[in-house]
Amino acid sequence: MNEELVLVNGEMKESLDSLARANADLNNLISATDVATLFLYRSLRIKRYTPRACESFTVIPGDVGRLLAHVTHTLQYPELIDDATKVASGKPSARREVESASGATYLVHMAPSDAGDGTADGVIINLIDVTERREAEQSARGLSAVVASSVDSIFSVSLQGDLSSWNRGAEQMLGHAAEETIGQSLQRLRLSSEHARIAAAIEQVVLGQPVAVQDMEWLRKDGSRLDVSASYSPIADKHGGIAGVTIGARDITADRQQAASLRESELRLRRATEIETVGMLFFTMDGRLIQANPAICRMSGMREEEWHTAWQSGEAEACLPGWSRVHDDVQKSGTAHPREMKWSRSGGDEWWALLTATRLSEHEAVAVVVDITDQKRAEASLRESNHRKDEFLATLAHELRNSLAPIRNALAIFTATRGSDSTAETALRIMDRQLKRSYALSTTCWI
Repeated sequence: MNEELVLVNGEMKESLDSLARANADLNNLISATDVATLFLYRSLRIKRYTPRACESFTVIPGDVGRLLAHVTHTLQYPELIDDATKVASGKPSARREVESASGATYLVHMAPSDAGDGTADGVIINLIDVTERREAEQSARGLSAVVASSVDSIFSVSLQGDLSSWNRGAEQMLGHAAEETIGQSLQRLRLSSEHARIAAAIEQVVLGQPVAVQDMEWLRKDGSRLDVSASYSPIADKHGGIAGVTIGARDITADRQQAASLRESELRLRRATEIETVGMLFFTMDGRLIQANPAICRMSGMREEEWHTAWQSGEAEACLPGWSRVHDDVQKSGTAHPREMKWSRSGGDEWWALLTATRLSEHEAVAVVVDITDQKRAEASLRESNHRKDEFLATLAHELRNSLAPIRNALAIFTATRGSDSTAETALRIMDRQLKRSYALSTTCWI
């Protein structure tokens, strides 16, 4: 009898030791797990919990046996008790994504706990932190929306060279619909006569090498050409390797045309500044001198450095008479009406100039100066010639009148005392007529 008791006690002790070890292993597992878990009885009273559960539920060891409904939590989950009750009543499981007051996102999974005989004796609630996954999904959706709505052409190519995506910007820029391109070979699409450059860039990306932005000419579906700036980026797979390449292309046709127009404009302006007979002063709208061209330096006898020095020292008006009025006009209306100005060169001699100005841009303007000294001298010479002509004609008229007056008087006397000879009568009429004409001419010259 004693031997049987000893045997039974030994077996019970082994069972208790095994149960203690299993319980210790379970406690160690619960302590070491990084998942927030609550173990509940069927009555929804707390049986046990993992340390991570304390981040969302305000539980302490003394709360074991307490109703879940009496425990506060940070989850935005008003259906928590209802879902747990349904699972405890036999519902297979419940799953929801909920947010906490801290902004974290959790996947809440509820499942019945097994009593060991196939029956449920409670509920297990797991909270899995999926914040990073949610943020990654949101970021991916945002990136997808940006790609889809971008006016730039963005498409991806697999390692086999087939197109795997084609955004709306590519459709609008190149004329190919997504249905026509996805699954097709990039080479067959004939985007560019420089396909070798594109292929080489893709190979570099696949090898992990950086690729510089490429400016090249592409072809639209209708055969028209456009200039693009293409960039290449790797597409990573789930193992961190490269699964393909994304190609982004921006239409720079208008930019290149604008740049070409700007270069032509700058060339024309540079040629204009080199004209020897037209002086130019480039200045900002706030009155700072930018450049004085060679012609204005030659006209004024001042070097460009002297122009800058005069401007900086506030002597612009002394170097350029009427500058203040011109600057004010340009600021108010964008242009200054031509004005004739009398200047003095650095050597002291005077010269005449025609000055005007106009705005070139929002911040810059140019004053144009033309030397009209020769024109002024010619005008003065012409005025002098006219004056001398008037004096000569006046003198001529005076002399004619003086010479004709005695003749006229003598003819009048002769007419008054003449006889009846018809020949003399005719001669007198001729002399009178010519004398009147000469007298009238002298009167006209006098006037």
